[in-house]
Amino acid sequence: MPAEAIALGNGDGTFGSRQIIGGADSASSVMVNDLNEDGVPDVVGFSYPVTHALHIFLGLGDGTFHQPQTIVFSSFGLGGTAIGDFNGDGLADLAVTMYPQNVVSIFLNTTMTLHSLCPRSRYPP
Repeated sequence: MPAEAIALGNGDGTFGSRQIIGGADSASSVMVNDLNEDGVPDVVGFSYPVTHALHIFLGLGDGTFHQPQTIVFSSFGLGGTAIGDFNGDGLADLAVTMYPQNVVSIFLNTTMTLHSLCPRSRYPP
């Protein structure tokens, strides 16, 4: 799992103590978004080079997170990630680029809790 540090703002321009989420693998990319529309920021971390995986940490609203959901990408090189509503259903989906295959995988969010992601679609097929 990637190791991300979260430091909550104190409201005066300073930050509290940092909290480490994840594990020892390097996080090459981190995004924050409310993925499950509960009003609480969630974290998506991209681990590299050991696991080649995407880790989704749903926020609990108090600066802590659920255990991550993990999507492993075998030996593909991971390029970048994006969060957006790619199928127009109002839910946040995930896109991942992979190389050297030059492939984009789309993971569709099928529930408001993001506990269920559709199997990825590959572009080009």
